[in-house]
Amino acid sequence: MSAPPVVFHVIPTLLTGGAERVLESLLLARRAEPYTQVVVNLTGEGALSAPDHTVEVCNLGMSSPADLPRTIRRLAQLIRDRRPQIVQSWLHYADLISLLALQWSGCRSETKLYWGVRASNLDLAHYSYALRLTVMACAALSTRPDAVIANSFAGRDAHLRIGYRPPVFTVIPNGVDTARYRRSPEARARVRGALQVGVHEHVAIHVARVDPMKDHEILIEASRRRPDLSFWLVGQGTEELALPANTIGLGNRSDVQDLYAAADIALSTSAFGEGFPNAVAEAMACELPVIATNVGDAARIVGTCGYVIKPRDTPALLASMDALFRMSAIDRSDLGKSGRLRIQQRFSLEKSIQAFDRLFLHDDFPEELEASFSSAGPASPRHVPARNARQAVGTL
Repeated sequence: MSAPPVVFHVIPTLLTGGAERVLESLLLARRAEPYTQVVVNLTGEGALSAPDHTVEVCNLGMSSPADLPRTIRRLAQLIRDRRPQIVQSWLHYADLISLLALQWSGCRSETKLYWGVRASNLDLAHYSYALRLTVMACAALSTRPDAVIANSFAGRDAHLRIGYRPPVFTVIPNGVDTARYRRSPEARARVRGALQVGVHEHVAIHVARVDPMKDHEILIEASRRRPDLSFWLVGQGTEELALPANTIGLGNRSDVQDLYAAADIALSTSAFGEGFPNAVAEAMACELPVIATNVGDAARIVGTCGYVIKPRDTPALLASMDALFRMSAIDRSDLGKSGRLRIQQRFSLEKSIQAFDRLFLHDDFPEELEASFSSAGPASPRHVPARNARQAVGTL
């Protein structure tokens, strides 16, 4: 492109969530080749967290399915008025609405449309009929966007299985801001003091909103069986859960990086649906050994820097925790350091931004960049057997 493009980012909300945080990082990054980015918030819920941001945000105020025609018309008018070169949508609802609005605008021939897939094997039985219809419609219409960008290889594979057939289906994994997510002895002491947790008390942290895919049930069961450990549950809805005495629900927090720094290990217990689990990569950037279920691209992220277990396998979860806490503090620290190095080398925020910028500025996603992402782990990761969780540390 000869002139910097105007890019519309269309997203259902700007509430706290993985896609929203990735988008905000992309918007606020400093770059050598800047371009204009506009956020279209379909519902108007939430906001960018940076108080001094200069990104334009257009709130369309959709509050129910009855508002869908009006929302499509308003987005179509925005496209006609601003003539963006690119519309990048985030999540299934935004994908479908962006396609319909772009067609309605009359600008389809001059505007590229990229859909954004953020999930993998969603079990739609747990969600609304509207979402089921939307995913089915997206599959049927998936030849229409110029490309679909998944944040995980598992997500791409899962959507191909349900009928997605876009002209280009590529993967740009999420990136972690390793300057923000890092080990901090100062934060560790401060947070433990505030939560009245002893210096030598072992803490396992789990960061996820309450949602069927996150499987808080297995986590709560594990905490009941390990009363000698402290468990911190972070994310929307966790403060409302009925929890054992050794477990606290902290709700939404803006200081997640400090909570990671104060913990000893991190857990990800998702049963399905994850694409790129941010919590796994962020915890690793903070030098925490992780135990993650084999959902989405978790095994690609973890590599040899933690344990990967089958979903809904409580014995394997408990055995993996036992293995980590049987390690010496030095060995556990070394495992955490290797995890941070892995994130810095393979899943940095800079790498993700570079990929989006090459796509938006040069209509180019180089094959060697995707190859470097895909080499980060196996397509068929090994599981952790409950009888000997420590065997999981090997060559992945």
